[in-house]
Amino acid sequence: MEDIKIILMDILNRLDKIEEQLNKMNTIQEEVKKSTLNMDNHIEFINDIYDNVKKPLSYVSNKINNYMDYSSKLRELD
Repeated sequence: MEDIKIILMDILNRLDKIEEQLNKMNTIQEEVKKSTLNMDNHIEFINDIYDNVKKPLSYVSNKINNYMDYSSKLRELD
């Protein structure tokens, strides 16, 4: 009978340790979840900015490229 009590106490101790580890893991998981949400919000913000800047930036880039092509053609004529 005493052996069974010892075994049960050991099992209960192990369960307590497992429960502690599980609680720590849950805490870490909640922190990761919050961090992920913050990163998602940041990515959304950056995408919104990019969408607003994309067209004007493309316009300027195309104008510069056209000018460079024109300048190159003029040099070839000289």
